[in-house]
Amino acid sequence: MTIAVTIRTGSAVVFAADSRVTTKPDLATATPPAEGWQAYDHAVKLAQDRSARLMAMVVGHSRIGDVDAVDVISAYNFPKCLTDKEQIAALKDFVLTIYDKNKQFWKSRNPAVTAWHGPLILFALSGVSDPRPRVWSTSLEVGYENMSRADIYPVDERLRLDGSPDHTTTLLQGFSKGALTSIAEKAQAEEGPLLAAAQALHSESSPRLPWWQLSLDHMPAQDAVDLAVFLAEVQISMERFLPDVGSKDSGTSRGCGGAIDVMVLRSDLTTVVSLPGKTLHHPRIRATVESGGG
Repeated sequence: MTIAVTIRTGSAVVFAADSRVTTKPDLATATPPAEGWQAYDHAVKLAQDRSARLMAMVVGHSRIGDVDAVDVISAYNFPKCLTDKEQIAALKDFVLTIYDKNKQFWKSRNPAVTAWHGPLILFALSGVSDPRPRVWSTSLEVGYENMSRADIYPVDERLRLDGSPDHTTTLLQGFSKGALTSIAEKAQAEEGPLLAAAQALHSESSPRLPWWQLSLDHMPAQDAVDLAVFLAEVQISMERFLPDVGSKDSGTSRGCGGAIDVMVLRSDLTTVVSLPGKTLHHPRIRATVESGGG
């Protein structure tokens, strides 16, 4: 699981993601065979291509075939485009390439397979005619929940949360979709109208709920970075302090954790700015520095 935050201001896009990855060994190939879930806290979920023009955030299943998605993106060199149309076509070509790579991997394991795993990926690029960054999403998850596509979709939201953002969502809008689902079941009511009524609170309540009070269009890039990290920290901290009730998907409800990495794409810069929350280090040396030793 992941907490992934996207913020679009009038002049920048900010991606922020935690570092926890929950994985399960492939029982068919593990030697010796292994069972159970394993969590690691130093995963990388943000990437930029070799040209530093393309910024990406990986959510969910972290691999494209048998390779980490961030490695595939980091090895790509996004071309310099002369028009917006050319840029979108180049991004679509790249998505189709990684879609085919993922498909070939799963088909090689089982030619009859019609459903396979893949990540949700968010991409950001500065426009050609308008330098303000734009965001697209694509899903490489095929067959599940009718997801069978190799295309990109524009992201219009100023603030978007992906992964497992229930606690952050509750802070921002006063309710979570999971809570509304439970209320609808208890009341024997339809979830759709209940959700619509809850969302309508943003225009009727006084004061308005936090999500709709945020003024993101004119927010400076540094404030957007601060906000993105704060929202990710809310999810991580709430999972830390609340009981672990377990999950059928990963065996734990504490799916978010570790350092928060950030990437920024600004209209006044030509390349991605990376603000990693962690670096590769020798654990003993770091422990000595943090404790004030020599």
